[in-house]
Amino acid sequence: MLGQLALSVLLLTNSQDIKTQPECLYDHKILSLSFQQFDQRTDGGWRDVANQPGCEKKAADIIKAYRQNSEQQLSTLYWHEAQLRAESGAYSQAISLMEKTLKQDDFFAWNPYVRATIAFLKNRKGDLKRERTALANSKPPKNWTGEWPQNLAVVDGLIRCFGKPYKKAYSHQCRQSE
Repeated sequence: MLGQLALSVLLLTNSQDIKTQPECLYDHKILSLSFQQFDQRTDGGWRDVANQPGCEKKAADIIKAYRQNSEQQLSTLYWHEAQLRAESGAYSQAISLMEKTLKQDDFFAWNPYVRATIAFLKNRKGDLKRERTALANSKPPKNWTGEWPQNLAVVDGLIRCFGKPYKKAYSHQCRQSE
């Protein structure tokens, strides 16, 4: 009798777990898309998977698979996979991937943004603020016409929502001043 009860609880628990896990639907053909179609479009590619609730880890796995079969744009693919790993709570994996995106020739103040994000994930507010200052004081490249510095609003959001999960802190809600 006790064995049957334990088996029933186990089966019920497993069936509930199966029901609560998202399906994360996608067409495997996305792995053969061009980089532009796979990574840079806001509709299509990995973003279609990432935009499904609870599918950040699956989207990160898809980026990893695409990156492993690609010779181009590795830094961008590492970064986007890292962001999704962070969103799903896998901070140590995210940090390792983010470190691979640091540039030797950093003309666009990428490195302070990366280091600020890593400081956030490591729960180091002092380092995060130092990198924010470095980013804010960076000089734009010659003939730059866009907003400068890039990603400052993101870093400000990480500071504003420090201590919250990365997914929340990276959101537009945290980027807005209170």
